[in-house]
Amino acid sequence: MSLLKRYWKGLAWFSALFVIIVCSIPAPQVLDVQHIDKLEHAVAFGGICGLFFFAYPNKRFMVYLGSFLLGLAVELLQAVIPWRSAEMLDLTADGVGVILAIIVIELFLVPRMRKRGLMK
Repeated sequence: MSLLKRYWKGLAWFSALFVIIVCSIPAPQVLDVQHIDKLEHAVAFGGICGLFFFAYPNKRFMVYLGSFLLGLAVELLQAVIPWRSAEMLDLTADGVGVILAIIVIELFLVPRMRKRGLMK
């Protein structure tokens, strides 16, 4: 396995673990902007989707499904943690982030990577 591929895999798994941990601890209110957490969810899960794409470029369906299922798992986890709460809007924001990542990946990254022979 190439060093670059190991880098992407390590970064992707570390990021997923980081998001799970951050979503499990008490949430500080740093910014007083309504629904800013929805943007945070979209960016986090879109970013995770992108990182896993680079780690596993030939398993895109599993990357996309796994990214969304991670968002669902985080919301289910938050439902049982006393100091957190599960919200359907958070799951929706996770999904929006994943969908935006899929659009970027499929329209821009996949064609370029195929052209350069970096993926099937």
